[in-house]
Formats: sequence, structure tokens, C-alpha cells
Amino acid sequence: MESLWKLLYLLEPSSITLFVTAVVVSYASASRALNYGKEMEKNRDMLEASITLDRSQALMIPVMSSFSLLLMFYLFSSVSQLLTAFTAVASTSALYFCLSPYIAQIKSQFGLYDPYLSRCCSKSLTRIQSLLLVVCIALVVAWLVSGHWILNNLLGVSLCIAFVSHVRLPNIKICAMLLVCLFVYDIFWVFFSERFFGANVMVSVATQQASNPVHTVANSLSLPGLQLITKKLELPVKIVFPRNMFGRAVPGNNVSDYMMLGLGDMAIPSMLLALVLCFDHRKSRDSTTALDFQSSKGFNYFWYALCGYAVGLVTALAAGILTRSPQPALLYLVCTVHAGTGNHPLLDEEGAYRAVGRKYSKYVYSKFVEDKSSSHITGLTFVVVGIIHLGGGKVTEENLWHHLKRLGLHENEENHPKFANTKLALETLVQQRYLQKEKVNGPEGNIVYYELAERALDAAFNDRIKE
Repeated sequence: MESLWKLLYLLEPSSITLFVTAVVVSYASASRALNYGKEMEKNRDMLEASITLDRSQALMIPVMSSFSLLLMFYLFSSVSQLLTAFTAVASTSALYFCLSPYIAQIKSQFGLYDPYLSRCCSKSLTRIQSLLLVVCIALVVAWLVSGHWILNNLLGVSLCIAFVSHVRLPNIKICAMLLVCLFVYDIFWVFFSERFFGANVMVSVATQQASNPVHTVANSLSLPGLQLITKKLELPVKIVFPRNMFGRAVPGNNVSDYMMLGLGDMAIPSMLLALVLCFDHRKSRDSTTALDFQSSKGFNYFWYALCGYAVGLVTALAAGILTRSPQPALLYLVCTVHAGTGNHPLLDEEGAYRAVGRKYSKYVYSKFVEDKSSSHITGLTFVVVGIIHLGGGKVTEENLWHHLKRLGLHENEENHPKFANTKLALETLVQQRYLQKEKVNGPEGNIVYYELAERALDAAFNDRIKE
């Protein structure tokens, strides 16, 4: 009974604030990843800034994370100032990335005049963008000077959102594999690392404070106001909330004075949430045309997964309170987030279509899945992807049209009975990210290449091509 009374600590302002912040950040990370994906579809130059992990890269994340953890455990004092400087630069970029959509929306809503001022790092900056960059730098400098926990949380949240938007997972299989590997990683470094290394490596690294390079420089130059600059900094690798956040006393450096949650405990589940949200968006978009069945009512699977994350987070907080010891949050989050989506169709590119085929009658399947109004586009997709696949994943535009002419499709035809303009039909596959175009300057002039894009490289889609 006494243990149950301890659960009332979950109602502390710090616990509630931590819970709400983590859920909101996970939602915001997935939403920003979805919107950023839409932006990449419109602007192919942005694709260079994002990374889609394959299976081997996903497996390397726990390995490299373990290596980094040990490096920080043994050499943190030697590299802390370098880490702080790197974190400051990354945080400035992440803050700019998170705030820029809102600034663009305000500019568009009020019709603000925004002339270009200069070029920075091969990118043109407008006046408003320059002001936003200055604001982001000022916030990071304020964190370097004060080390305040609110600024630390702000930078941590922005890093989490930027990471989820730029590092993507191609399908649910690789995502599940990554979560399971990190599930084992978190358990080992929290529960068993002390047996091998003499201390809890995860907790030691998470609670270490870094030397402030700003204080070091100010001290060496004997600058005035040195006492206002904090000597040590909490790096924004976690969000922290003082237990007496509404009290008068200022919390000390004791770990028990704070409630904390690592960024990985938000970012890693958010990668799954982003994948689910993209699936929901595609399903909702397709349901307005060929798959307008009743189960498509918005972001259904996403809300299941988000509720699973919330349940797992409460469980992790409760376990920490009952055991009075640090808990590997992914131990609970991986299970509950997977449970939130485990009773639903496979969340990959083709999962919704396979599920519909199993669940509905032949009439509904024929009407909504094998829709004659879109079957010609589906057929063209398989033919074109098949040609490029057999060509090694990349063919010239001339070679592709040579094969399509054998099927009665001509490049300059504008009155085809099914496709109307055949060239626009091929461009549709580029817009849908089955193909991507590349123009190469050669000795004989510009040569256009078509190669497979991310949707055509999906494992499920490739299996159907092979069949």
C-alpha cells in the first residue's frame, strides 16, 4: 500500500510537465517530419539534407551509440568543451529549422515584404531569415552564459525535432529492428554496465556537466562580468524539470533535484510515429480517390501509436518512482508503442492495400482497389520501374522511351486514350517519388537519366516487382 501512495509523485508539477512536454515533442517531431517530407517532394535539392537509413545503417546506430557512450564516460572532461561548441552550432541550426516554418507562415499571412540581403553558405538569406538567425544565435549564447534549464530544454527539443525530420526510416521492418536493438542497448547500459565498468555508464554520462568554453575564454582574457557566466553546462541531450519548479528555492546540482528524460527516449519512438503519420497521410490522401473506404478517417494509426507512447512514458516514470532508481525508458516505450500499432495492418508502403484485399469482399476490393480509373497509372508504374530495375536502377531518358515505344507509348503523344499526355504521365511518377530525374552534362550535351526513388526502392514494392 505504501508503494501505491508513492505513485502520487506522478502528480507533481515536474512529473506532469515532463510527461506533457515529451508527448507534445513527439507529436511535433512527427508532424514536422511529415511537412518536411512534403517540402522535399517539391524541392529535390532538399533531399541532400536528409538521410534514409537502410538496414545496415540502422544496425550501426546502437553500436556507434555504445562506442560514443564509452568515449564520453572515459574522456568526457577532455572533450567537453569541444562537445559544447559543436552542440552550440547544431542547436542554432536546429532552432532555425524548427522556427522557420512559423516565420514563413506569418510572412505569408500578413504579406510582409522580405527582400534578399546576402548569400550565406551558398544560400540566399532574406531580411526576415537573417533576423531569425540572429534570434537563434542569441538564444544559444544566452544558454552558454546562463546555462538555464529552460533554455537547455528549448535546445534539446529543437535538436530532437530536427533529428527526426532529417533521419528517416524507409519501412516498419527496419524501424522495428532498430527499436528492438535500442531496447537491448538501453537495458544493458542502465542495468548491467556497472558490472563491467564499475559505474552506471548511462547515468554517469547523462548527469555529467560540461566545461563552458565561453567561461574559459572570458577567464583567460580577464573580461568583466565573468561571475555572470556559468562554469559548467548541462548539454541539451535531455530535458530536465526541477522538482520544486514553482518553489522559491533554486535546485542544486543533485540529480534527485530534477526529473529528466533523455532525448533518445523522445527521438527514437518519434521516428516510428513519423513513419506511421506518413502512412496515415498517404492512406488518407489515396482514400479520396481510389480507396475511399470507411476506415480511412484521418490519422488513426498515429493516434494509437501516440497513446502507446504516452502509456509507456507513464509506466517508465512510475517505475522510476517505485524503484527509486534510473530506468531505461525504452524498456517500456518500445513495448507500448509497438502495442499501439501491433493490431493493425503492416505499416509499409503496400500494407494498406494488402489489408484491404484480405478484409473486404470482391466487390469492394474491385471497386476501391482495382479501380479502373487508376489501374493504367498502376500498370505504367510497374512497367517503368521494372524497366529501370532490369537496367541496373538507372537508365537514360532515350533508352526508357525506346522501350516504352514498343508498348505503344510515344514521348510527344498528347492524345493518348488513357494517359493523354504521356510525358506528363511519366513526370507523375517522379512527383510520386517512384522515379527521380538527373541531368548530366556530357561531351554530347545534356543527358537525362531516370533512376529509382525511395518508394520504388521499398522492400515490399520490390518484392511485388519480382513476383
